[in-house]
Amino acid sequence: MAQGCVGAGTGAVTAELKGGIGTASAVLPGGTVVGALAAVNAHGSTLDPAIGLPYALGLGADGEFPLATPSAAEHTAAQRRLAEPGRARTGLALPVPGTGPDPALGPNTVIGAVATDAPLDAAAVHRLAAAGQRGMARAISPVHSRTDGDTVFAVSVPGSDDGGLADPLPAVLAAAERAFARAIVHAVLQAESVVTPFGRIAAYRELYPGACAALPLK
Repeated sequence: MAQGCVGAGTGAVTAELKGGIGTASAVLPGGTVVGALAAVNAHGSTLDPAIGLPYALGLGADGEFPLATPSAAEHTAAQRRLAEPGRARTGLALPVPGTGPDPALGPNTVIGAVATDAPLDAAAVHRLAAAGQRGMARAISPVHSRTDGDTVFAVSVPGSDDGGLADPLPAVLAAAERAFARAIVHAVLQAESVVTPFGRIAAYRELYPGACAALPLK
């Protein structure tokens, strides 16, 4: 499916750059499918400030995120651009709601869903949603702040009528956690820079072109 600046991701931002829509999935050894969809409009950052790579990069499957570590020069240049006083404000640069000139300015929300074909009861589905929240916490920092409305929905759509789990519940929950974090990385990497009435909001691809050299072209 389309990712990046589509649907709810069109106007999404993060603490310092363009956000968007991302998705990821996994098939467990027993055949259970777990998928995640995230609209990344985060108050916090998805990037490790020390090296300029996504926090959850290491959770990807082999070859899923073909990023190179940014050179010191590229990282410094990106940080310099993000510190420019005329840059459009996003995420952490926005005032706390009710404290700025526009009382409505400030709230952010990462919203998404985790779905599986494992036959889960209500309690297990609740835990599935919690696993998505843990994935969010692995991909964004700070997360769950008072300006965030971070929400993850969960759904179980059993693929068979036998009522049994093909894979252990802990494995399903672990896959959900990782899938939601990976979806956030995809959202950031697939986003494109935009020009808004408030200024230009740069995407990761624009700020770190060298690191993204091996990514498929948009």
